[in-house]
Amino acid sequence: LHELALSLGADVPFFLINKISRVGGIGEKIEPLQSAIQLPLRVFSPSFSISTPWAFKHINPSVIGVDSSNSSSKLVDALQNDDILTAAKFLHNDFESLVFAKFPAYHIWRDFLLSNGALHVGLSGSGSSFFALFENARIMQITEEKFYTEYHCCFKQKERKNYVNF
Repeated sequence: LHELALSLGADVPFFLINKISRVGGIGEKIEPLQSAIQLPLRVFSPSFSISTPWAFKHINPSVIGVDSSNSSSKLVDALQNDDILTAAKFLHNDFESLVFAKFPAYHIWRDFLLSNGALHVGLSGSGSSFFALFENARIMQITEEKFYTEYHCCFKQKERKNYVNF
C-alpha cells in the first residue's frame, strides 16, 4: 500500500500513518513519533497557485536539508515530550525563503497571524497553501475570523471542515 501511495505522490504515504512522524527521503521513510500533541491548526489557500516544478527548479539546492543548528532533533524531542510551544519554534520548510521572496504577501499574512495568536505559520509543501498552529481552538477561531476580515480579498471561501481553506 505504501508503494502505491508513493507512486501517487511523495507526500501521500505519510497520510496512511495518521500519527506525528519524522519523514525522510522523498516521503517513503516514515518514523512515527510517540507524541500526544493534538495541534489545532488552520490551512489557508490563497487564490493563486504555485507550480511545484517551478519551486523545485528555483530553490537553491544548498539550502535543502541543511540543519546546522540541529533543529530537527530539537523538534523531535519537543514532540516526544508533548511540548507544543518548543516544537513550534523548530518547524521549518526549505521552500519558505524562495516562496516568501517571490510572493511578499506571505510575510504580511504570517506576521498578522503570529501577532494575533498563532504559535507558528508555515508553508505547506512548496505552496501555495500555508498553515497556522494554535495553542487552543478558541484562539484559532478568533484569529481566523480576524484574518478573514482583513484579507478576504486574497482568498476564496470554501466549505469548512477540519481545516479552513479560503
